[in-house]
Amino acid sequence: MFIVRALFWLGLAYAVIRPDVDLRHAAADAGNRAVEAGRTYVTSQLRSEPCEPIECIGREALISALPTGPSELAVLPPLPNEMAQPLPRPRPQHNG
Repeated sequence: MFIVRALFWLGLAYAVIRPDVDLRHAAADAGNRAVEAGRTYVTSQLRSEPCEPIECIGREALISALPTGPSELAVLPPLPNEMAQPLPRPRPQHNG
């Protein structure tokens, strides 16, 4: 039973992560599709209700400010070259 389970999970892993797949490109593509789906959903929800003229202006401004890709959402700060905290002192060695 162990061998059957191992073969199943190894086969599934190989099917998901094939040697000819560029993971960086696949992840970026999935992120772009997710952001576009979210943008479409939010836009359809905002435009589905009737609104007064001043509310419609605000809604259109909100829709135009929605991000167009995941690169606008995740901006990571650069990593520092030095450690943020020093390492603790080593433990004393007792000769006993």
